[in-house]
Amino acid sequence: METQEQINAEIARLRDSNARLLTMLEERDAEKNQKKNIDFVQLYKKELKQLRGLVKLNSTAAQILLVFVEKMNKQNAVIMSYKTLEQITKKKRNTCSKAIKDLREAKFINIIKVGNANAYVVNSNVFWSTDNQIKEKFAIFTATVVACGADQDEDFEDWSNVKLKKIPIIYPGEQLSLINSEGDENE
Repeated sequence: METQEQINAEIARLRDSNARLLTMLEERDAEKNQKKNIDFVQLYKKELKQLRGLVKLNSTAAQILLVFVEKMNKQNAVIMSYKTLEQITKKKRNTCSKAIKDLREAKFINIIKVGNANAYVVNSNVFWSTDNQIKEKFAIFTATVVACGADQDEDFEDWSNVKLKKIPIIYPGEQLSLINSEGDENE
């Protein structure tokens, strides 16, 4: 016969196992939902009035904002040169520069300097592409980089012999790993 102590220990073990199983199921469901909404961007309805105002104030700014939203990653970030913006909008640099200034002043975007380039971060209180409860600020983020041919050195045309260097990639909650040009991970 089992003692009451043995029965209580077995009940505790079963409760722990059940809790672990529930956690695993919740994590699996969250991962499924995240994969399901991978190409999904949301917009707060209350921001539509401000968005309409932007279209009226500066249609180029509205166009650029929508390009940023279309190309942004899960951290709402994208890196894009002025030459690329000029090519997309068919506008001059000073028009694109004013549009970026208007977007920043209206708090649709923030700008983070990355060397000589700008990383544009779309305000997650307006648009977001992941769970809207995840609004932590990260010092390191991935970004979609959009470049056009006009950005490249005209003297360099042959890319066939170029070897990509290993670059460090850190995702929130992960350890540093190196990804090589073939996508293989190295520690």
